[in-house]
Amino acid sequence: WSMTVGCSNCFFCKNGLPQKCENLFKYGHEPNDSKPSPSGGLSQFVLLKENSAIFKIPDDLTDEEVSPLMCAGACVLNGLELAKFSKCEFLIVQGCGALGMYACAFGKALGAKNIIAIDKIQSRLDFAKQFGANYTIISKDHSSMIKEIEKITNGKNADYVIEAISCAYLFVSH
Repeated sequence: WSMTVGCSNCFFCKNGLPQKCENLFKYGHEPNDSKPSPSGGLSQFVLLKENSAIFKIPDDLTDEEVSPLMCAGACVLNGLELAKFSKCEFLIVQGCGALGMYACAFGKALGAKNIIAIDKIQSRLDFAKQFGANYTIISKDHSSMIKEIEKITNGKNADYVIEAISCAYLFVSH
């Protein structure tokens, strides 16, 4: 089921954006004082609210294959879709937390020939290589990062840039 449930009556629900519902309920994020009350992911049972979107996962898909379908993976894919992401020479991913890892993996899968990962933490950059990053840059100051990007891209810079520094926002530009 979807982790969010809209009311079906507000402006956003009526305009195809139930995830922006004015009365949004998020499983595992909201207190539920009703009886029975299970609503979190660690509950033995979950009481689904009215209007919950339910979808059947095909039996031939593994847990590993479907785990990106929820929050972080869906967020990155939505950003790439909105940016009309297509095959490209250079993709920059700034921020190598969970969203950044998905951005590297999905960017590579969708045709980015070269991915440049940028972060302040070396261990995250090392991990980004396992998710498709070809180049890594330690984030120090703006001018040194620009020089490294220009060197890697031979002055062409990037076709797309994904900024995934904050877990609350994802920006994709083209």
